[in-house]
Order: sequence, then structure tokens, then C-alpha cells
Amino acid sequence: MKAKKITLLGAISAALLLTACQGSSTNQDTQGNNAKQDLELSSSAAISTMEPSQAGDTISTLAISQAYEGLYVLGPDDA
Repeated sequence: MKAKKITLLGAISAALLLTACQGSSTNQDTQGNNAKQDLELSSSAAISTMEPSQAGDTISTLAISQAYEGLYVLGPDDA
């Protein structure tokens, strides 16, 4: 009986916690316009270039891959 109460209390607590953490966020401001989106990166060194064809260092490659991540989608035949 005690184990059932603990399990029920745990399930209710988890449900309340997950419900409380859920929020709705949109990219629109109060007037219905698209909000400005900024990308802020922190790195230990300066980014030498944001041109993908000229990037040769790890810092630039990492920044470029993060910036362009949402701009392409792999198809069903792509790995």
C-alpha cells in the first residue's frame, strides 16, 4: 500500500513538473511581426571567416556548421 502511494505521488509530481516547465514560445512579437533572431556564439578564439569554402580552422568550421544547420535537409537517400 505504501509503495502504491509513493508511486502515485511520484507520478503526480512528475506530471506537475513537466506541465510547469512546458511553455509556448513563438517568433512573433505583439504586433504579429516576425521577431528579430540573433545567433550568439562563444569561442576561445576569433572566427576567421564565415565563408564555408574558405574555412580551414576548427573554430570557423564549428561556427559555420551551427549557423547553417537549419538551412538544409537531407533526403531519404542521403546518409
